[in-house]
Amino acid sequence: MTNCYVTVSNEQNEFPIDELKLEETGSKMLHYLLSKHQIMDLSELNEYDLDNITLEADILITDDKEIRELNLKYRNIDKSTDVLSFALFADSPESRIIFEKTISLGDIVISAQTAKKQADENNKSFEEEMIFLLSHGLLHLLGFDHNNDNELNFMLKIQSEMR
Repeated sequence: MTNCYVTVSNEQNEFPIDELKLEETGSKMLHYLLSKHQIMDLSELNEYDLDNITLEADILITDDKEIRELNLKYRNIDKSTDVLSFALFADSPESRIIFEKTISLGDIVISAQTAKKQADENNKSFEEEMIFLLSHGLLHLLGFDHNNDNELNFMLKIQSEMR
């Protein structure tokens, strides 16, 4: 059985975050994805036997200022965004490392400020929006992307199944 660990660090203080609940939700989402062979067959982990492997992901909750700086530094886009994903394993096939039966999938950065704005705009709770952004980031860590409407709709469909 694959172990899944999600670690959350909250570096903003404008909105309360239940870090433990977000970690548990992220771990459950990864377990759900692992149980769906048709999804995993399309992921960047499809070539690996994941039995007795540990998957790890790190989540940083921050504010618009910090995520804007990261967006500029890594994507050359000078504006804030809701979520950034840094897929260490999926984006670097030439340097994939499995250390002591552990795969570090990468990092997800979520702006709590933008999550709150989007939650209000879409008549969702802040928690629902945070979970939505977490699920989106996890899919990116597995190698999924949305370069066109079909890919985006596929990701959104998976996200709705994960909840």
